[in-house]
Formats: sequence, structure tokens, C-alpha cells
Amino acid sequence: MHVRVTSGLFADLAVQTDRRPERSACSSTAIDLAIAPRGRGPTCPAMCPERKILGARHPHHSAGFNMRHVHVALVAAAVVAAGTAIASPPPDGAVRVTVERFVAAQNAHDIKAVEGLLSDSSDFLWITRGTAVWGRSDALARFENLYAGTWHLEPDWAAFRLVIAQPQVAEIFVPIDYSIGAADQPPQQTRFLMNMVLTKSASGWRVASILPVPVPPPSK
Repeated sequence: MHVRVTSGLFADLAVQTDRRPERSACSSTAIDLAIAPRGRGPTCPAMCPERKILGARHPHHSAGFNMRHVHVALVAAAVVAAGTAIASPPPDGAVRVTVERFVAAQNAHDIKAVEGLLSDSSDFLWITRGTAVWGRSDALARFENLYAGTWHLEPDWAAFRLVIAQPQVAEIFVPIDYSIGAADQPPQQTRFLMNMVLTKSASGWRVASILPVPVPPPSK
């Protein structure tokens, strides 16, 4: 209900009260912005109030403004970020998987699998029974001899520890119970505090050194 006064200040107020808000001549919708030709936004009347005030800063009159392009760029960035997160597992997870595969290959006496997990470098080092074995080839030859008898590893995974020393270098510690014995002889069990260094190559993490420390038997 509107009360009108025919004259004076109250008449002006009544007229203003009766007016309904008008849509700006330049209030383009999101659809208008999305379908605008490339290189310019949707057009608006020459007497657009925003154009008068903002001039060239008005987004509809700015060269190259196109919300569709902005939307596509944001979606593409989100897809790339999500793909990177999926394709790149955390370094600690990838290192542990490599160690688990190494243990499994040892227990299976799979010399080819072990070869693929050792660093192919002359600096590869394995300390065993007080002897330093340098290089992957010499290490594989020694493993092959051990596989002729009993050679089995039982890691204590609950005590597994990992340190990423550098982006391409990781150190791991895990106690391992070894069952070792020559062919046709009963195996002996020995616990070692296993220390390994792994380095990251183009093909993934590889074992660069094996440094087991034997745990002395409990004193009687």
C-alpha cells in the first residue's frame, strides 16, 4: 500500500518510495560473460553508468577479459595438482616399499629381482662378516653363493625407522632376524641391526649400501 502526497517534500519521497529498483544497463549475467567473443567482454550501452565511472577499468570493456578462459585455467590447474598428488607417493612410503621388495627378493632367492633393487654403482657397499664388498656385481655373486643354502630374513617392521637425509638420499634402520646356513646344514639364527642407505634414481629408489650390525647373544 502506497500513500501519495500531491505536493511538497513528502510528494517527492512518496514518488521515490513507489519506484522499483531498476537493473543496471550493464549487469551482464555469468552466461553473458561465458559466451562473450574471445578478446572482449559482452557489450553494454554507451550510456552504461559503470562505463561512465570506470571507463577502461570496467571489466566489460577491458581487452582480453573472458571469464570462460579464467574458468578453464582454474580447472586445468586443479587437475594438474590432483594428478601430481596421485602420481607422486610420499618419499617415505616409496622407500619402505623398496625395502620390502628387497627383503622379499632375498627370501625368494631371486637374484634378478635383487639386482634390479641394488644401485648399479662401483660405490655400492655391503659389509658382511667383517668384509667390505664393493660394487653390485661382487655383491650379487656373494648373494648367489648364500642362496645355495639357507638364507631367510625376518624384519621387525614395528621397529622400522626412516630418515630422508636429502631429497635423493634416505637412511633406514630395522632389526632383522637372519636364518643362515650352508647347504645340508641346520641354519643358525642371528639378529642384526640393519642400516641401509638408499638413493633415488630415474627408475626409483635403489639400495646403495647394506651395513648390518650383529646383536651380541644374551649373556648367560
